Amino acid sequence: LEVKLQFELSHQKRTENVYSNKLGISFISIKLMLLQ
Repeated sequence: LEVKLQFELSHQKRTENVYSNKLGISFISIKLMLLQ
């Protein structure tokens, strides 16, 4: 049970990282479009 909980937490963290990276990239591209 303990191991499963740890796995769930790390998996959720990784998913959040992927989403924040995608958001960050799209945010940067929006800023670049506004600067042009």
